[in-house]
This record gives sequence, structure tokens and C-alpha cells, in this order.
Amino acid sequence: MYGTVILDEAFDTAGPAILARFRSMRPCRSLLMDHSTVERWHALAVPHPATEHVETDLLTDDELGALAVLRRDGLRLEQEGIPIGRAVDELLDG
Repeated sequence: MYGTVILDEAFDTAGPAILARFRSMRPCRSLLMDHSTVERWHALAVPHPATEHVETDLLTDDELGALAVLRRDGLRLEQEGIPIGRAVDELLDG
């Protein structure tokens, strides 16, 4: 039996790609890889080519929305700039 797996990955297009590959083997939920996080912390994003191929079948609608913004704007969200309390809140809410 496995416990909960939470993936916190760099949030450019590689992050959702890794998340989808992982989900093909094990259920998990993402951390700070959703549309509201991208919109709220957009100022922390830096230019990044959004060229990674992503299998989207295993992503949630919220994760797909975030991926769409990253692709549209060519961004990478620098998650280390997000206050740690926000990540803790996400963990506790899950």
C-alpha cells in the first residue's frame, strides 16, 4: 500500500510533463501547479520557451489551465519565490 504522493516540480512545461508521466504509474496530486497559482504569482515568472511535449490526458482541468498560461506567455514560474506559508496551506488543505 502506498501513501499520498505530492509532486512539487519546477513550474514550466516540463513540470506538467513529469506529473503526467508519474500519474501514469501512481496516483498523486500536484502542489502549486494550478491555474490560480500561475495567475496569483505571475510576477515571479520568467521567460522560458514552452516547448516541452505534455501528455495532457492525466492532468486536471486546473493544471491544464495553468499549462495553457505557461505556453501562451512562454513562462516558467519560479516557485521558490512563493511564500512557504502558501505551500504549507496547500499541504494542509489536501
